[in-house]
Amino acid sequence: METIVFIVLTIVSLHFLYESVILPSLTLKIKYKFSKLKDEVIMMAIDKKISQEEANYVLHRIDISSRNMQYMTLSTLLHTQSFISKNPDFKKHGASQNKIKNERLKNIKVICAKYLFKALIYNSLMWAIYIIPICIVFFAYGRIKRTSKSLIERLNTTPEKDFDRVIHGGEYCPI
Repeated sequence: METIVFIVLTIVSLHFLYESVILPSLTLKIKYKFSKLKDEVIMMAIDKKISQEEANYVLHRIDISSRNMQYMTLSTLLHTQSFISKNPDFKKHGASQNKIKNERLKNIKVICAKYLFKALIYNSLMWAIYIIPICIVFFAYGRIKRTSKSLIERLNTTPEKDFDRVIHGGEYCPI
């Protein structure tokens, strides 16, 4: 019983440490990367390398991505995917907004999506600390069950079974 309490307290402590210290540092690092992308788009707009409409569109996407980064979880992703599949008009509206001609801006959109994927991984990482012990228990249970079944089969041998194994080339193990 003490072992279970110790394991639970360890997991809770790790979760608290991750959520209060490590995760904010990781998300802040991604926000700095978003700021760097914004600065690059602004400089492109100032130098007249892109139109103001394209700059506004990409800056808006970067701002939304940066602001909503903490909400990137698996459940939010699945809910959004379900919403888009149920509303084809929403998908058509998003496709009509995609009129960027500049290759660097297209690349910035891809980089922005990669940063959001990193945020998704960082925000969902603590689920592993709960799921891995459960998977280990199920794996160990299956392994013990198979081993015990094999051992019981080997202990329940008769001379006829041993003779059949030897004749047919099977493994011979007289326990």
